[in-house]
Amino acid sequence: MLMLSPLISELEEEIANAHHNYPCLGSMEYNKELEDTILHEAGYIALETLKKALLPYKCKNK
Repeated sequence: MLMLSPLISELEEEIANAHHNYPCLGSMEYNKELEDTILHEAGYIALETLKKALLPYKCKNK
């Protein structure tokens, strides 16, 4: 059984940690077009994708 609220907040931290600790090609240099770093933008995309994937399993009465 999934408990989404605590799960999402824990996953947000896990995604952030994974993106900042795993060697990759994403830059931490500020990108004017994105108004953020490429690494941060990748984390936002990963988190949004995860939330969309879990949405069908969200409890309807909360």
